[in-house]
Amino acid sequence: STMSGGAFDAGTLFSFDPHNLQYNKLFDFEPHNGKIPYANLAGYNQKLYGLTNGGGTDEYGYDAYYGGVLFEWDIQEKKFAKKVDMPRERSEFSSIHGRSAFTALNNRLFVVRKETEVQRAGIFEFNPTTSQFTRIFTFSNSIKILEENGTTAHDGKLVGIGMWQHDWSSKEIIYEFDPSTNAFSYRQVPFNYSKFPYLIGMTGAPVFLNNKWYCLT
Repeated sequence: STMSGGAFDAGTLFSFDPHNLQYNKLFDFEPHNGKIPYANLAGYNQKLYGLTNGGGTDEYGYDAYYGGVLFEWDIQEKKFAKKVDMPRERSEFSSIHGRSAFTALNNRLFVVRKETEVQRAGIFEFNPTTSQFTRIFTFSNSIKILEENGTTAHDGKLVGIGMWQHDWSSKEIIYEFDPSTNAFSYRQVPFNYSKFPYLIGMTGAPVFLNNKWYCLT
């Protein structure tokens, strides 16, 4: 997808065939159905799912230009569907922006919500069958999720990066969350790559290969 351009200058969804180098625009975003897509797409059951950083409507049906939506694209039917509106005035969803990336696991899609001034960070689950979007886990006060890095699915768990903080001490961590049991655990990284206080030096989602986790700073 693109975050701008298209018929309404609100972004597009397109496909690209690497064999014949053919580009095909599939959908033009516009404010009512979400605008400014700004994240990874997640594929599940011949459908694509993503988030936009603006657009959508509030609970009264009025345009919520800065809220964003969770959307679905049916690859076979070539059909767009807005699944969830996330207006900013609903503080529960206020920091789930289009930059947040979905992770597919056990027929569900998961996204991490970063910390805000009024809400602790959390993990949200989207059920593609019922279109329900709910918070399933809240990080403790000592675990800070300050960036939208996403997670990696491994061995039935979600793996991501964050920061442990107590008073003026802080350590970056790699955490695991099991959606089936709600079990959460983490390990501190032996070196603190944070460049400034309260900023996370590690970036992106971890990658598991050859029995090791790989991360970027």
